[in-house]
Amino acid sequence: MFLSFIALAGASTNKSVADNNAWKEASMPGFIFKYRVNGDKLDCSLKAGTTGWVAVGFNTVNKMNGARLIMGCVDKSALRIEEDAAKGHSHHKIKTQKIENMFGEEKNGQTEIQFTILLNNGDKESVVLKPGNKYNILLAMGGSDNFAAIHKRFLLTSITLQN
Repeated sequence: MFLSFIALAGASTNKSVADNNAWKEASMPGFIFKYRVNGDKLDCSLKAGTTGWVAVGFNTVNKMNGARLIMGCVDKSALRIEEDAAKGHSHHKIKTQKIENMFGEEKNGQTEIQFTILLNNGDKESVVLKPGNKYNILLAMGGSDNFAAIHKRFLLTSITLQN
């Protein structure tokens, strides 16, 4: 079971990475996740039906434990995004935070965040992402902006990371 998860939410902050150039989509009811490989980086966009946190996790197995999690929220109009490592049913912020192009918006009961991460951030606790490989994707949302709060909903899907 996937309990505590990564979070992302936003009130319009910074520059959006979204354009229509080569985005891949992995959507499920209540979530829209888009990504594109950009050299040695991964541009991501996540939208979900909550005003709390939203999160996406990458793993090579079908569980939360060991997942590379990106969490974010908009708290009092301030965007907060962090990269975490999952251990069991909890998570902690990794030492190496290399998240770029952060953008977030909270509008009409939905939170959308966008960000860019390195495919390999160099952290020993993180899943290294490689184009052509298959990954389990965890999508989750919380009912508040507290990253420690348990999710109110999560879903699992898989993708083959494509250039």
